Amino acid sequence: MKTSKPLAIALAALTALALLTGAVAAPILCRPFYYAHIGPMRLEEYGLSREEIKTAYNQMMDFCLGRRENFAAGVLAFSQSGADHFADVRGLFLLDQVYELMYQIAKK
Repeated sequence: MKTSKPLAIALAALTALALLTGAVAAPILCRPFYYAHIGPMRLEEYGLSREEIKTAYNQMMDFCLGRRENFAAGVLAFSQSGADHFADVRGLFLLDQVYELMYQIAKK
């Protein structure tokens, strides 16, 4: 069966978008991936304990993924413009999740 050129282009674009959203979603949704980098990146040398770093990351990611209403970053201070930035990021993360879910449903 031969696929029409516009359909082939649309499918290629959708596949590329699915790969991109999957590449974004994997590290976002797999927190141990981030935790594994705390030591090798020497993040504790900046004055925070491993638990404080994990708490800040978890609170920030929970906000970005829609699991909490208010932005927080553990013991880390942040400005209103920083919180606004993460509100924008939240919109992109949620869009990424919706697209990835739609792709997985359509694939079945």
